[in-house]
Amino acid sequence: MIRGSPKSREEFEAELSRLRDRIAELEQQRAELIIKLQEALNQTWAPGEFLPICSSCKKVRDEKGFWHPVEHYFRQHTRVEFSHGVCPDCARQLYPQAFSEKPSVQ
Repeated sequence: MIRGSPKSREEFEAELSRLRDRIAELEQQRAELIIKLQEALNQTWAPGEFLPICSSCKKVRDEKGFWHPVEHYFRQHTRVEFSHGVCPDCARQLYPQAFSEKPSVQ
């Protein structure tokens, strides 16, 4: 038994009533949390949805029809943070002199 053994039937029924009230309270809190989680999920982009993105500049169209850089869109709709770098293909295109064939030294 919780909190020791009840001394009488009245004490047992009082403890049972308290436990039922606590269960009801916890079930209400659980239901409220589920609603909050569902609302949060509805406000975020989920993989599998179509994301309108410009094939040229890669800006993303939001729900209101405005175009934003992809980083802005994801910051607004997810918890994603970006760090920028240059991929090898773009590095070769942007900095060809750094990737030009150098004569081999013998």
